[in-house]
Amino acid sequence: MKPRTKLKKILLGVGAFFILAYLIAGGFIWYKYHSVKQTATTMFEPIIRPVYASTYPEVKLKSAPVKLSDKEPFTVPLVGIDHRANDHGRSDTMIVLSVNPAKKTILMF
Repeated sequence: MKPRTKLKKILLGVGAFFILAYLIAGGFIWYKYHSVKQTATTMFEPIIRPVYASTYPEVKLKSAPVKLSDKEPFTVPLVGIDHRANDHGRSDTMIVLSVNPAKKTILMF
């Protein structure tokens, strides 16, 4: 066997090995990507925003800012957001404050 023919066979074998390894790695990466994408699609639930509606006609949604000089009680929701990289944020703390300016009190629920 000639040395050139032997070298060609070795190079051809090494090249075939790298091509096969590249195809196997590419197939594995595609499989993992597809699997994660499919799982995320089945887990995703769109946010349904509630619409304010009341069965009592006298209850109205207040759109004006609260005036502290009126001394009327009001409530404030406090929501702490836990934000991480590649995450939209999750509520980790939810507190409702009930403020009564006339009594100068604040209740936390």
